[in-house]
Amino acid sequence: MTYHTEMTKRSFPGAGFRKKSDGSVSVELLLILPLLLWALTATVVFFEGFRARYQTQMAAQTVADIMSRETSMFTANYVEGMNQVFDFLAGANYPTRIRVSSVIWDSANNRNRLQWSYGSRGMTALPANTFHLLQSGQIDTLRAAFGNDDSFTFAASDAQMPVESLPSQIPPILPGESLIVIETFALWSPFADVGVGQLRFNPVVAVRPRFSPWVNFEGVSPIFPESSYEIAWAPSQQQQQADAIADTADQVQAGMIGAIMNGSVNLSSYDFSSGADGWSNMSVTYDAELGAIAGPFDSSSYGTPPSYTLDVAPGTNLIQTTFDLIVFDNWDGRTPGASRPMGDAIQIFANGDPINFDWFDESAAGQYLHSRSAQAVYGQTVYQLEMKLATANLNIAGNQNYDDQIWQVTIYAYNPPPSLTLSFSSTSLEAADNESFGIDNFFVNEITNGAAIAFASMAVENGGFDAITRYPSFDGCPDFNLSAPRFTVTNENLKPSVMSFVAQASGTNNLRNCAETAAFWGSTLANPNFIINFDNNGRTGAGNRLMIEASDGNNGLTCDTLLLVRDPNGQYWHNDDTDPRASLYNPQLRMNAAKGNYHVWVGYMPQGPAARSTSR
Repeated sequence: MTYHTEMTKRSFPGAGFRKKSDGSVSVELLLILPLLLWALTATVVFFEGFRARYQTQMAAQTVADIMSRETSMFTANYVEGMNQVFDFLAGANYPTRIRVSSVIWDSANNRNRLQWSYGSRGMTALPANTFHLLQSGQIDTLRAAFGNDDSFTFAASDAQMPVESLPSQIPPILPGESLIVIETFALWSPFADVGVGQLRFNPVVAVRPRFSPWVNFEGVSPIFPESSYEIAWAPSQQQQQADAIADTADQVQAGMIGAIMNGSVNLSSYDFSSGADGWSNMSVTYDAELGAIAGPFDSSSYGTPPSYTLDVAPGTNLIQTTFDLIVFDNWDGRTPGASRPMGDAIQIFANGDPINFDWFDESAAGQYLHSRSAQAVYGQTVYQLEMKLATANLNIAGNQNYDDQIWQVTIYAYNPPPSLTLSFSSTSLEAADNESFGIDNFFVNEITNGAAIAFASMAVENGGFDAITRYPSFDGCPDFNLSAPRFTVTNENLKPSVMSFVAQASGTNNLRNCAETAAFWGSTLANPNFIINFDNNGRTGAGNRLMIEASDGNNGLTCDTLLLVRDPNGQYWHNDDTDPRASLYNPQLRMNAAKGNYHVWVGYMPQGPAARSTSR
């Protein structure tokens, strides 16, 4: 048998490819490849540059917030430490510096003035005449103060120069106070040359010290801020309305009411000797000294107040009501032994809405001696109340162991509604023979050619009310013209005691949605919780501070509240934690003790107490 063996040659893929010499190379790829590589590199460089700029800005804000909480003297070691904090927050792998300056206002030259300045890591501090040179355009003169080096280092003058717009970046400074200006510097270099050169990032942040009017620097002789000067700003619509109300009220109360009264009609007058027609829930008592008086009214007036209703004639601009308010016996003021939580107070209502909230005390001493004032706005009607103590040395009725008081009250209703009902209520819980009030010599005048006050508010009454003061609640941005209880207190009243009372924290509006409070967190109502009419007794220097604080009795863990205050200069203050580093979570504000009205909102933080207790 014969076997045939056959062997065949097999070809492999690629074997022929190695021998081929024909083909082409893409010229387009060779042309576009450098541009693609540049674009890729440039994208990374631009991203890194923008990220560095953003991180330095955020780090500057955080450092400024930390420094604004300080109350003790700044030191070189402290600022150097803040530079390290800045590096950490910015994630900086490039040279950085911080320059901190305290700035006050020079009213004589109408410009800012340095109290002190310090630069970290050897950076030159701002010269004393910095603001003069910037505002007069002498930039080269200022640059020369930082040397002649032109390298891209912090030895160079350009690297240390403040931004030319520095004066415009500093907001108005209040009398007796300062601003801390934090300049942060970063010298950033790209890792590749893509047409973007070396850059200096220079975020600037100006903050007000939170808990003191100003903070000095170690080893620097203090330059005290001026205690008073004029602050100019464009008034808001709210401020214009407040000015219009005040101007009209000043005219009426300064004696011009005589000219207005030429066309007035006396609608009613009551000495109550002939009863009390037109009144509801009214009782009349005869006193040998005063004659007939309405009252006395006890704690039942809280729910069923005596009231008087007036039908207002068309075209009436102003209603003027005057009467004597008689306060009988042992009232306990704002710290009562037997009353509702808000203390022993008398309230007057217009068509069911409160005009005032005034405490009374049997001693008629201290803050209880002050004349009272109040303002309330409902719809287009503006109410103003003035109350002055006539005498506190009477013993008319009730408990003979306590003196009685007579207060003279005047109420103005501008742009009155067609029907006006005034009612009178007490928050007392005691019997008529221990705490009560009465009314005497009640007069009402209708004025048909009085000054009208135009009022418009973006706030909307929401149907709710404050359970403590019974004032209605409004939704919207904070509006200091809206109705709120008003308390009169002086610097002497607060030394050595404090003024304390119960308040209801609430809020429906995010402060960040409003132009004047956009820098603050939290929510408040549109209307203030209360207004402090404060007299500083002429004391406005360093160390004379007005402190306002709120406490939930549980270090801020039960009710996560905030304080928003508008001071007499129109400046808003905000705080939600006294000092979180010391685990003090109730809000507290310490402000320069300027004379005037402090509008106070007690709001809440959006995270709530549960979030606070778990995150801290």
